[in-house]
Amino acid sequence: MGEMTAETFRKLYWKNYTSIEEEFIQTERFVAFDICNYTTYSSAFLKLLLEIGSEIDILARYFCSEGLRQNNVSNINDYKTYILANVPEFERVRVVSESFDEIPWQNWSMRNPGWWTAYNKIKHERFKVGTIEDITQEYYKFANQGNVIKALMGLYQLEIYVLRALIKREGKKEGHSFLKSTLFSLDGEGWISGSFHKEGGLFYEGGTLVFDGKIAIVK
Repeated sequence: MGEMTAETFRKLYWKNYTSIEEEFIQTERFVAFDICNYTTYSSAFLKLLLEIGSEIDILARYFCSEGLRQNNVSNINDYKTYILANVPEFERVRVVSESFDEIPWQNWSMRNPGWWTAYNKIKHERFKVGTIEDITQEYYKFANQGNVIKALMGLYQLEIYVLRALIKREGKKEGHSFLKSTLFSLDGEGWISGSFHKEGGLFYEGGTLVFDGKIAIVK
């Protein structure tokens, strides 16, 4: 994947992800993590949604142009075309935590996620009124807990897939102890949620990704 290595990924992408994740965790002091609060919006959620959306844009562009060898990519629809063509299960993977269980890229082949539309509209038309997923309001009000959670899950999933591609390309055997999320793990489509350990590492062995000796993906 170009000049990127797993170690470079750790420094340039994963550390930034964990910083964003920690920033989100801090919001629980004011708004409890609960589906009842999904529609609660705030300036803190707006800032987070813009950060997460920007990082997804950067990382997805890299994944397509370097990992999937597709150079003519410039927007979310291009990313969708090339990612789903090469990783068709991507839109079916669950991201789970103690408080949440979502499929952040669900039905991506049919339409872009609502949280992505919210990010894009907040970025460009913040004070206009519009409709996203049958809800009509000012776009800035879509900067809510639910959209931030799903967007962060979407970024987490993308990070794991990029890292998997890097490890496979490098033929890594050693552990990668930096792969730690305080919140999330992947489940379904070959991923086993229980094999993700917050203090564990990831390595590649015999065609299988392994977390602390337990199979994490069997494809």
